[in-house]
Order: sequence, then C-alpha cells, then structure tokens
Amino acid sequence: MVSGPTFVQGYLAEIEIGTTTELPLTGRVLSLDLQRGSNPKPVFGQKWINNVGGQIGGTLSAGGHVSVEMLAELIPLLESDVSLDFKIYVGEEGGVIDGGAFTGKINASGIGLSDDAEGEWEWTFDGAIDGAVTFTPPAG
Repeated sequence: MVSGPTFVQGYLAEIEIGTTTELPLTGRVLSLDLQRGSNPKPVFGQKWINNVGGQIGGTLSAGGHVSVEMLAELIPLLESDVSLDFKIYVGEEGGVIDGGAFTGKINASGIGLSDDAEGEWEWTFDGAIDGAVTFTPPAG
C-alpha cells in the first residue's frame, strides 16, 4: 500500500502576527520564503571557486479575509517600530493534523486592505524576517 501526504482541504495552516491573539483573520495565502546567501571564495592557483554559505534571510507573506470590525487592528502591525513575533502552525497545533510550527520575528513592510462589491474585506501582509526562524516539530 502506498500512502501519500495528509491533506486537509480548506485548512492547512494558521498564523499569528504581533501580540494580538484573537484577531479573526481567515487566511487563504501564506508564504514563508527563506534564502541563504552564498559567498564565493576564490583561491589563487585553483581552477574552481569555493563557496561558503552565507546568512539566512527571508520574507513572510499572508492574505485572506477579515471581518469589518477588525480592520483597524491590522494598522498597528505596520506602524510598529519593533520587530513583531510571528508563529505559523502547519495544520492544527495539537490536532489530528499537526505539522509543527515556525516561529520568529518579522518587520512589517506592507499591509493591504481591499473590499469587493459584496462587502467582503481582504487583507494582505508582507514582512522581512528579523533573526532566526525556528521550526518546532509536532508533539506527537
């Protein structure tokens, strides 16, 4: 028997940004992109360049729907002069589908708000990673 990865339609992750804990954001897009620089180290007399791994950096992007009364809660995330804590749960923390969590700090670089003809508000958030990102495997 071949078993594949677990997939839960419509529910793949949760995200917390900043200190607001009960902000009812419904996400539909989430992206954590980490990159590592490479530093070339040419040495006299060698035909090939050696490369040394550089520092790791990255970005976080998220977006989805938000209730109208919570729109104002998003603005302080962008106005913050300090790095914000973030936590991304893969699946559901402690649930049947628990894929662990990524935690770290982020500096907000953009927040977008838009509305459609049906009155459904959408939000987007972009930021740059500040320091290390830690992955914690699921407990079970």
